Amino acid sequence: MTFIVLAIIAIIAIIVIVSIRKKFSRVLVKKAMVAIVPGNAEKHYQLGLAYLNQKLFSDAIDEFTNALRCDKQYVKAYRSRGFAFFKTELYDEAVKDYERAIILEPRDERTYLQKSDVHLKMGNAKDALLTLEKLISISPANQQAYMKRGVVFRAVDEINRSIADFNKCIELDPGNEKAYNNRGLTYFKGEAVEQAIMDYSTAIDLNKTYAEAYYNRAVAKNKLGDTEGAKADMKRAGELNPKFAVN
Repeated sequence: MTFIVLAIIAIIAIIVIVSIRKKFSRVLVKKAMVAIVPGNAEKHYQLGLAYLNQKLFSDAIDEFTNALRCDKQYVKAYRSRGFAFFKTELYDEAVKDYERAIILEPRDERTYLQKSDVHLKMGNAKDALLTLEKLISISPANQQAYMKRGVVFRAVDEINRSIADFNKCIELDPGNEKAYNNRGLTYFKGEAVEQAIMDYSTAIDLNKTYAEAYYNRAVAKNKLGDTEGAKADMKRAGELNPKFAVN
């Protein structure tokens, strides 16, 4: 009799679990898991990721904080909480978390890239450059680091240094259309409009659906007085991406 009762209870439990998974979101299921295993850093971290995926950033921050209460050396929780702080515009807190993550795991390239994004959002080009330079010293073949640094150099009017970084991106990956497009933007800012057009054209050759490159080439052609060419490129940019459409 006892066996039958236990079997019935087990079946009911399975039905309840299945219904919960169907009825509630992944976040609620993970929350139930945390409740079952309190004080488990990994469970809190996974729940935080679930909140993060649903853009529930404040809840994510709470769970990453709970994970860190369980394990103060949990580098992934610092990194993820830093990103959640970034998304909620708590930039100083984001920087602190990324710095903690770097102390714990000084060779993780993602953390440097994300930290540089925060500095840029704060308008702090100097610290963004320092962060990217540190990353390049650790990983000299990191294309994203050169790409981001090239963008920062362009923003502070360091035209030659910006071009040098995009040259390095292209050296590392000759098929990187974004590097050509970005170098084109730097040439354009430096008044080398014809060279900019050449780079935009190369970017388009590499990716025929690269709407931004068509748009940038249209702007450059218009500056040189090629109005027909500019119209054709602008039309194509609008066809590929509505945000470039001209009414």
